[in-house]
Amino acid sequence: MKTSFFSRLLLAALGLSVAFGNLATVLTEKEEFDPVENRELATFPAMLLLTEDPQEYFAQIDSYVSDHFAGRKELVQAYTDLQLALGNKNVRDLGILTGEVQASSGEAAYFIGADYLFGNQYDVVPRHPNWLFENMKRSLELYPSVDAYYVILPEKIIALAEGTGGQIDPSVSASNRDAFLEYSSEKGIKAIDLCEPLLTGYSVQERAAMYFKTDFHWNAKGAYACCSLLAQQLAQEGIIDASQIPGGADFFWQDLSDSKSYKGDLAMRLSEELTVAESIPRCIPADTSGMAYYLDLSDAAVPRETVIGSGIEDEILDYNKLYCYNLPYYRVENENALCAKEVLIYKDSYENACTDYLSVLFQTVHVIDPRFEETYSFTEMMDGRNIDLVLFLFHEDNLSTELRNYLHQD
Repeated sequence: MKTSFFSRLLLAALGLSVAFGNLATVLTEKEEFDPVENRELATFPAMLLLTEDPQEYFAQIDSYVSDHFAGRKELVQAYTDLQLALGNKNVRDLGILTGEVQASSGEAAYFIGADYLFGNQYDVVPRHPNWLFENMKRSLELYPSVDAYYVILPEKIIALAEGTGGQIDPSVSASNRDAFLEYSSEKGIKAIDLCEPLLTGYSVQERAAMYFKTDFHWNAKGAYACCSLLAQQLAQEGIIDASQIPGGADFFWQDLSDSKSYKGDLAMRLSEELTVAESIPRCIPADTSGMAYYLDLSDAAVPRETVIGSGIEDEILDYNKLYCYNLPYYRVENENALCAKEVLIYKDSYENACTDYLSVLFQTVHVIDPRFEETYSFTEMMDGRNIDLVLFLFHEDNLSTELRNYLHQD
């Protein structure tokens, strides 16, 4: 009898907890993005889906309730803290290195420290690059006189795995890069691989200085190194003249680490309290007198800070506050550019730190982020402007479904 009473009491308490949790879920204001998990949260499904696909409708309802359950953020953080306290080295798809790693050969070597965090690798399904480059081919065939290149940018894993003593395996990233090169060649799309020249041209110690410790993004040093490699490749292709490649004198460099702190995407996923001392390099054009910035195809210019973060507003900086914001479209015009070409760029966030370099090089730079649905179509850009060159800038672990769909819908 006593067991039955306490069982009913426990069930009642559980029921009340769920009921109050669901009520709080309904009443609380909903967020669209969770910085702790670095992802968009589920939206409430349209009622039309209930008649078209009831199973999918209720699956989306389940995701919505899970994503917006009252206290969810605190529960996720508590789970993360528990995993860290237990000493786990893979917490919610984040790689956390151990401390000192000894070289097996006994020779002196440079190793990435335990304060470097690594994001998860995503294995590219072989047929998906085929679809991507098929859409590229179909779109670019309409403009045969325009040069176009798919540029593979080196993400942190492929760039720094060598310095982790085997703790990070770059084989998935390398396989992804090979898949992009294979399928671009098969479809007749010119590709420029910047992973290989970065790995062979710089030591792992030099490369470690090119990436943030608490973020999967590179910093200004990494973006500058790869933009220089890209410019050299474009010169070899005859797209620009070698004399037009920007050099160190074309930029002003500073390190903000004395006055600011940096909190990367990966650190935010782990803990709001996590702080790591690291360099915060910032690189801006030495001469901005001829530059103008735009958020649409009109002639209405906006301040530079509307497009490119100044890095001075807040004490704690992130990738966007240092470099370019993620925007559907923006344009930079530079009457003092080294090359008079007009360039259309499709990008992921790795391009954000590249815009200043590219706008020193090219007279007009259009940047479109296909992750946004509300932006200009490919034909709008190609038919409405005098585009000389199209560059697709994506890192080797990013098979952009958004880019594929963007080109497919055009």
